Amino acid sequence: MEIWKAVNGYEGIYEVSNKGSVRSLPRVTCRGQKRNGKILKLVKWGMPSYLGVYLCKDGTEKRVLVHRLIAQTFIPNPNNKPEVNHIDGDRFNNTVENLEWATPKENVRHAYDTGLAAGLKGERNGCSKLTENQVLEIYERGNKGESQRSLAREFGVVQNTVGQILRGEKWNWLTKNRVV
Repeated sequence: MEIWKAVNGYEGIYEVSNKGSVRSLPRVTCRGQKRNGKILKLVKWGMPSYLGVYLCKDGTEKRVLVHRLIAQTFIPNPNNKPEVNHIDGDRFNNTVENLEWATPKENVRHAYDTGLAAGLKGERNGCSKLTENQVLEIYERGNKGESQRSLAREFGVVQNTVGQILRGEKWNWLTKNRVV
């Protein structure tokens, strides 16, 4: 069942629903013009895209994100968490059941835990100086006694990087189950 509630600060002008819609209410403007109420068109904003609407009051137009409007209207926030998380990861699913308040850390953790955000590992990371094959070679040769200094020179990295590979501090997802 769709439930409508007034948008805070825009009472008598706009309402938001628990299903993700925003509507304007029928009213007479300060110039005496009659306005019919209607469901507002949601627009995509930003990168990544979120759905938003334009709300107007006293001649001032304000751009607001729909998921924040819904959370502010329907979801208590006793811990004053600043962000709204989409539980299923779909930024266009703005139903109350799909939204929750979160800290920035909780929001990022959720994105990684659900696979919505994934750090680029290994060669796919634009900052990587080594290929996966080079890392495996460093790991194997270093564990057989070759010096970190000589390996660093040969592969064009600092000695500390070689040490981190050998200790499992870098590239451990690649080397952790290797038997040397």
